[in-house]
Amino acid sequence: MEQDAKTSTFISLRSRLHASAQRLLANADDVNDALQELFVRVWQNKSTADNEEQRQAFMYITLRNICIDMLRRRRHAEDIDTSAEAQAATNNVASRIDAADRIDDLRIRIRQCMSGIVLRVFEMYAFNEMDYTEISSELGISIDVARSYMCRARKIVRTQCREALKKL
Repeated sequence: MEQDAKTSTFISLRSRLHASAQRLLANADDVNDALQELFVRVWQNKSTADNEEQRQAFMYITLRNICIDMLRRRRHAEDIDTSAEAQAATNNVASRIDAADRIDDLRIRIRQCMSGIVLRVFEMYAFNEMDYTEISSELGISIDVARSYMCRARKIVRTQCREALKKL
């Protein structure tokens, strides 16, 4: 009877447990391994949980500990593996993260430099993929004015990109 309650609790929480493990572990195989390990530990657990809430709490805490253990083992294995390939992969990931951070900073600076209608025209053109006719009708401006605002926006983007490249 107790085992059926554990199994039904696990099955009902499986999608949420999967999401919790996925937040900690990037690899889908690691997530599945963690869930399998959790299921085994739930079945091996000799204590009798009195109610559903205690069983759920046990599962979430145990899953978190399993994920932390997996991350520690991975970090330890990475510390031992000092091959050039592992270092190149780590450097590649770090450089991609740095590049993404720089791009995000650039986007923020560009948006801060643009204001009001120039920003709206830029967003409508770049993100909503609207043409000048659609932009002019939506904002109640002429097509030439919409093009003029887009020209200003492009100039701001070019200036900010040049500044960002100088810092590299």
